[in-house]
Amino acid sequence: MNGGLLLGIDTEKENHLDSQTGIGAMIGLGVKYDLKNEPLGMFVNPYYKIHSLIPFSMERYHIRTDESGFRFGIVYYLH
Repeated sequence: MNGGLLLGIDTEKENHLDSQTGIGAMIGLGVKYDLKNEPLGMFVNPYYKIHSLIPFSMERYHIRTDESGFRFGIVYYLH
């Protein structure tokens, strides 16, 4: 299980969306498998992020973007 806060800074001069500058959040839940007798492992981690949950702009009605996806990876353990 993983989660945390995000700090987003929108640097675009032309915004087609509301500014996403602010504090966001992420949560995920994953599985890791370690290979026996090898310093290797694999993981998969589905996650969900919401940007600008606490916006830094003073707009009254703020549009927030969100995203979800999967992270896949290989882990190599240094001993």
